[in-house]
Amino acid sequence: MPNLPLKRDARNEGFDRSSVDPTSVSSATVRGAGRPLALRWASQPKEGFPLQYLFLTIFFFFSLVPNFAFCGQVIQYEPVVVELSGTVHQGKFQHPNGQWVHYSFIKLKVPVEIRADQENEINCDETDISEIQLYSNSERIGRTLKAKAGRCVIVTGTVFHEHTAWHIRPLVMIVSQVL
Repeated sequence: MPNLPLKRDARNEGFDRSSVDPTSVSSATVRGAGRPLALRWASQPKEGFPLQYLFLTIFFFFSLVPNFAFCGQVIQYEPVVVELSGTVHQGKFQHPNGQWVHYSFIKLKVPVEIRADQENEINCDETDISEIQLYSNSERIGRTLKAKAGRCVIVTGTVFHEHTAWHIRPLVMIVSQVL
């Protein structure tokens, strides 16, 4: 069979050489005739998974990631003892009475949530908490927190909501142990 120009068959499924009349075929009926190879390839219908669906799939996947990336631990207010991990930092602030105060806080690896305490109206809901002020009556624990500044630690203690000018962060932990 001679090399004849091709035209699409009626079902648009492939090329049909037998239905081509070489005398009636013009360059308009041959798809891509006279164009460079790259343009002829680009104008051909693609088979398989369309690229726009791939982009939509990737878009929807990444639009859901932030919803899962920040789902943290849900902790409880005192008297429940909680354990948190993160990096200890030192801060300094000026109290309303003019006194400068040094304090410790932990920057958590994963933000936490805390639910309201039905028995105590001060302890309210908080979400996306990434820093908690640390406090202890023990001088030993206070020295340990200062010595471990900038390092990753695990602290154990009870948590309450801030309610005085001495409380710098929304949540305060009374630390009983530093690991």
